[in-house]
Amino acid sequence: MKQKMLVAFFIMTVTSLFSVACSNGIDTMVDNYNGGFTVAKTVIKAPSILDADFNASSMLDLRYSVSYDSTLCLSAPTDGIKYEWTATLVESAPGVNAEENVTLGSGQTLSIFIRTSGLSKWCVYRLKLTVTGEDLKTYTDTARLIVSTAY
Repeated sequence: MKQKMLVAFFIMTVTSLFSVACSNGIDTMVDNYNGGFTVAKTVIKAPSILDADFNASSMLDLRYSVSYDSTLCLSAPTDGIKYEWTATLVESAPGVNAEENVTLGSGQTLSIFIRTSGLSKWCVYRLKLTVTGEDLKTYTDTARLIVSTAY
């Protein structure tokens, strides 16, 4: 009899502990976990050609390396009225017949699948971005664009 009471007491104690330990729902556990990280309260403003410290030579990185089977996605500064993305062939591997000049896009963002863009694999291009402002002033930046077969 004493053993049965001890077993019953043990089962009730374990059940009580489990119910207290599991009283938090999944949302509470996720919120508690996420609370350990800080969220940035500042909003990052997109660069604009109207910014006082705008530098046209910082519109593009110096070099982009892409696979022939990939997509290239770039964004130009805001507040332009005209955008032009072009690529000019700089060098190619022997035997590669590549176009000399390729117009890639005319919007603020450039998103191209390399295979269908007119660019050839095993080539190096000079990527050129030209942005025209409302005052008709043009801002230009260039970068090397290297197209290979795989990365």
